[in-house]
Amino acid sequence: MNFDLEEFNKELETSKLLRKKINCNFDSAQKSKIIKIFEKARENLIIVEGKKDLLALRELGFKNIFIINETGKSLGEKIEEIEEKAGKIKITILTDFDKKGKKLYLKLKSELSTRKVKLDNSFRGILLKLKISHIEGLSAYIKNAK
Repeated sequence: MNFDLEEFNKELETSKLLRKKINCNFDSAQKSKIIKIFEKARENLIIVEGKKDLLALRELGFKNIFIINETGKSLGEKIEEIEEKAGKIKITILTDFDKKGKKLYLKLKSELSTRKVKLDNSFRGILLKLKISHIEGLSAYIKNAK
């Protein structure tokens, strides 16, 4: 695997911005926990609702992202695809926190929990604490820390 300096610098900048953003709202123990969860979540398969969510997460260094609301397949087929794609890595469901997103989250959580997949919702919990309601706004939220 080749070292990508540009990618490394981007991840470093994102980490700095995240640290700056959470400095004003949380104590040091909370800040440390938030940063660890954020960085650990990058290793998971992230399920998002749409393309804007995918683009926002890519800006923050996330690579393994699955868009659930693309047309052409049933929800059942998409869940099977998620199960296959995840393999042994954890899955994080990052639907929005509006009524539609919460409903989809509960459906996905229920369906995926009955299968042999590992769910990790700690990153979703952090977003709730940060009061981020739409995933597509996460990148802007962190970048506004400048």
